[in-house]
Amino acid sequence: MPMGKRACGIICFAAMAAVFVAQAAKESLSFHGTTDKDPIAYACGEEMVFTVTLVDRNAKNAPVAGWRIAWTLDGDDGSHRAGEATSDQPLVVKAKQDTPGFVHLVVRAIDEEGRQVPGSDIFDSSAGADVMHIPAKLPPDDFNAFWDLELARLKSVPMKCALEPVETKDTNVVVNSFSVNLIPSVGPATGLVAWPRSAAAKSLPIIVDVPGYGYGRARIDEGSVLRDGGAIRLHITRYGEDPLADGAYHENMWTNVMQGYCWRNNNAKTANEPYLMVMRDVRAVAFAKTLPQWDGRTLKVGGGSMGGYRSIALAALDPDVSHCSPSFAWLCDLAGRPVLGRIGGWFPLWTPELAYVDGVNFAMRVKCPVDMMFGLADYVCPPSGQMVLYRNLRGPVKMKYAQCVGHGCGYGVNSPDWTREKPAVDDAAEGCDQWGGSLTGPQLAATGRFRVQRHNGVWWTVDPDGRLYRNLASAETPDPSAPARPTPFVAYVNAESRPLWKAPRAMRDPFDSTFGLCVTWDFAGRRPLPHSPWCLGLVVDRDIDFGATHQELARRALLAPDDQPAKRALLKRLVADGIDYYAAKGPDQLSDQVLCGLSDYLLGEYFSRTRDSVEHVSGGALYLGCQFAAPPPPWVVAQATGRVDILCGDGATQWRGLPDNLPAAELAPLPWPSVSARPQ
Repeated sequence: MPMGKRACGIICFAAMAAVFVAQAAKESLSFHGTTDKDPIAYACGEEMVFTVTLVDRNAKNAPVAGWRIAWTLDGDDGSHRAGEATSDQPLVVKAKQDTPGFVHLVVRAIDEEGRQVPGSDIFDSSAGADVMHIPAKLPPDDFNAFWDLELARLKSVPMKCALEPVETKDTNVVVNSFSVNLIPSVGPATGLVAWPRSAAAKSLPIIVDVPGYGYGRARIDEGSVLRDGGAIRLHITRYGEDPLADGAYHENMWTNVMQGYCWRNNNAKTANEPYLMVMRDVRAVAFAKTLPQWDGRTLKVGGGSMGGYRSIALAALDPDVSHCSPSFAWLCDLAGRPVLGRIGGWFPLWTPELAYVDGVNFAMRVKCPVDMMFGLADYVCPPSGQMVLYRNLRGPVKMKYAQCVGHGCGYGVNSPDWTREKPAVDDAAEGCDQWGGSLTGPQLAATGRFRVQRHNGVWWTVDPDGRLYRNLASAETPDPSAPARPTPFVAYVNAESRPLWKAPRAMRDPFDSTFGLCVTWDFAGRRPLPHSPWCLGLVVDRDIDFGATHQELARRALLAPDDQPAKRALLKRLVADGIDYYAAKGPDQLSDQVLCGLSDYLLGEYFSRTRDSVEHVSGGALYLGCQFAAPPPPWVVAQATGRVDILCGDGATQWRGLPDNLPAAELAPLPWPSVSARPQ
């Protein structure tokens, strides 16, 4: 009996699948991939070029032809692309980011069903644009005050420590388990501590080991205690567990007692588990500093993943920490995905309370030297958060980053790496107060908000403490690699009322009934933002097309449909001025002088009505006009003057000014102004 076509097809497909499996077994498929330059050295809008080649590990990484390969490319800006190719030629994927952030490329060898070939590797890596300008949510205004109070509470509790000797293989090493009390109702800090038996008083550094996420018995490498002249080694447990209990105990803690660790109680500032873990770490180190063998100078902390995060927090909260070595640091930039919309990591769901334990916020208190590292394929702890961490650290930093390296694992056959360094930030040398105002200039009235004021014949921005923020006419370009700190920020309003004409960048019609309401609507879900003392001001509208000539706004309005509110307003203005206008003849019947006057009328109403709307919602923040992609026309500047507090600068200077650590996706660095201030 002859086979049907369907049965024949099944057999043929099975035969093809067998060929693919056999070929995969013969060839150990992997990838070799590079970018055309340092992967975090791109600028916004610059083309990034990935070149990826399918290779055979069993043939000294020789290129392999004849395979289907599929790729996906995702961006921190929300973009997504995908494609397929064959491995006959190297795969070239080009990308760019118009805003600061990363793109993430993943490439796979696939079979006829589009599934990854069994046993094959993937290519996984990223590239970033203007990575020192990646927006980040600022810490709460009381972040430092909160932690100073918590540390004071902890210190006020008399320390009680229990030590239990632990048997060692090397009799030259002393090892103890320890348990140190915290504040009432909070469990103890536990772990292991070791030092050379023969160590003299005040002779040893303290080296703190903080493990990453997971569970298991605590361990100290006895050889490391004696190495390089000896050290006090401190191993702190994750959640105050018994460091020496058997495997069943630790598995029960992990799967039952502590299941969902760090994902629980995150609506409470002092009950969430990152907070409790950090407090235990601080207390354990405080205990170690009481040991007579400590030299009183050297205190090193380090770890990977959650241990990297813990080492950052320790360096932030204990000024005695002399060096910090985080790698693949977890819990950094927790608001990156939910608040700012970029590619997220493996993090607890965002709550405002988690801002108090975010690693990038702790970084702003870290002044000791830091050696950090991360992988550009690590999307447990995304590269965007690692760059914000790097930027926020206040002490000198050495950073190593590698392509094709994930969260402690590698992808493909190559992992090129790079290094970057930045010096410590010296606030005193900068001569700035907390807002960035000059400590060497005059002291004006402190109002608690940024404002503009004329002083000695020059318009200045004055910070909330009454210090001159900067001379708007002679600002110097800041170092783009300078670390971020809580800084004044600019909020953008996405106003979407009716435009004067149908075009993407058309000026909004100031006479439309929704013109003022749209500012209120945009801030309805984030009302506290403009009321922050760090909010310098609001920018409303971006890259507006005001027309190529002074007369063009009036022409466009008069050519609009009869129901256009601005057209009706201009016709009334002509009647009031005694000027005849015949619709059939159009705007060409009017002189250039009249058309310029009508354009000025539209611009004046636009800036005045926008200012009134901003003052209604801003809580005292300045009105910064609109952002310009090119030098603003002089007739626009003329109408903005007297109505706008600070008019944002032209395209050549729009990235000069404020540091770039920003609290929401709508925020961006303040362009330096080309016009000073509205008269008071």
